[in-house]
Amino acid sequence: MISYRTYRNADPPAIFRIWKSQRDVPGLMTPVSLQTIDRLILSKPYFDPAGFWLALDDGWPIAFGHAALAQTASAEPGGSVSMLQCVAQPPQKPANPDHAAPDRAVQEHVDCDIVVAELIARCESYLRDRGCRVVSAGPQAPVDPYYYGLYSGTTPGIPISDRQRISCFERRGFQETARYQTRQCELSAFRAPVDRRQMQLKRELPVTIEYDWPASDSLDACTRGALDRVRFRTAARTGEPEAQLILFDLNALSGLFSPRVYAVENLHATPEQWSSGLVIYLIAEAVRQLQTYGVSSVVAHCKSDAQSEQQLWDRLMFLPVDESLVLQKPL
Repeated sequence: MISYRTYRNADPPAIFRIWKSQRDVPGLMTPVSLQTIDRLILSKPYFDPAGFWLALDDGWPIAFGHAALAQTASAEPGGSVSMLQCVAQPPQKPANPDHAAPDRAVQEHVDCDIVVAELIARCESYLRDRGCRVVSAGPQAPVDPYYYGLYSGTTPGIPISDRQRISCFERRGFQETARYQTRQCELSAFRAPVDRRQMQLKRELPVTIEYDWPASDSLDACTRGALDRVRFRTAARTGEPEAQLILFDLNALSGLFSPRVYAVENLHATPEQWSSGLVIYLIAEAVRQLQTYGVSSVVAHCKSDAQSEQQLWDRLMFLPVDESLVLQKPL
């Protein structure tokens, strides 16, 4: 019999077990430790147990859904069904019939599509009761303050390769509102663009690197402060703001040491800096320095209909590897 309830303090091991079973889910960070799940999700000061739902099969947790409220000062609060996981492998028979399997699988009578639909409905109800007018599917800033880097890297929404998850939301009335490309650069093959403008910028504007800087606000401290980040900056010229590129180490979330992968978190630049070639120079210098630190690849994202951004990433040898859909639904 399937039952549903909200989060309890004894649930982290069950959440970790469900997460660990989903090794083949596109975009999901695996492996992760129980400590990582606790540090990045469950121990946040704004974590609300009432928004974290678990499905149980005869008392055994088999799935969870997490509704997240945007931690912003917006007049109209936003929210997202940030994470859905359901153990869907076939049942396993224990080697010794007298003993239960240590990692019990979902029984044949469990329809995971029905379980996930019910979890989405309960998450929507939680968000509706708290004033949300629109709900998003999957983790994306600023309506998800939990799963940044843990699912789909830094790309908003749900990877298009995760068709099962997208179908679950579409059946609940979610519709596509935006589409993003995930791009990846293999640093072993990277060559920085060379032209007269790039050589001039290299002579005039040194790029500095920082590993520790004050958080911009409390939300930045809670969502990004736990990440292993690095910031590259160009020296500001008279009357011109500096350009900044922030990346973080994805391996620090999974605990894997190789291959080292960094993800672009944010790029701050004016339209003039984009058109002048300064942004290309900044990214190329950052990638060149990451090469010397043994980083294997760098991932970034851009909107699928942003032709100028796509051309920039093409020039920097960032090739498209996946797409993500942003799905939303009015409540």
